[in-house]
Parts: sequence; structure tokens; C-alpha cells
Amino acid sequence: MSLTPLEAARTQIDRLDETKRAAGRCPPVRPCRHVAGE
Repeated sequence: MSLTPLEAARTQIDRLDETKRAAGRCPPVRPCRHVAGE
């Protein structure tokens, strides 16, 4: 199963969010995934 470019980008963004959340802060522009509700 291959990801569409959008899914791949979202996966990468989610990984970045988790890294930043692990460091104790959300990305400044985009709310955390559990808040965004996308």
C-alpha cells in the first residue's frame, strides 16, 4: 500500500508534532493533532 503525497506529508507532520510534544511544546502555528481534530 502506497501513501498519497498528502498522506505522506501528514505522516511526516505528525512525526514532527510528536517530536515537539515530547520536548514539551506544540508547534507554534499548527495546534497539536489531538486538538486539530482533522
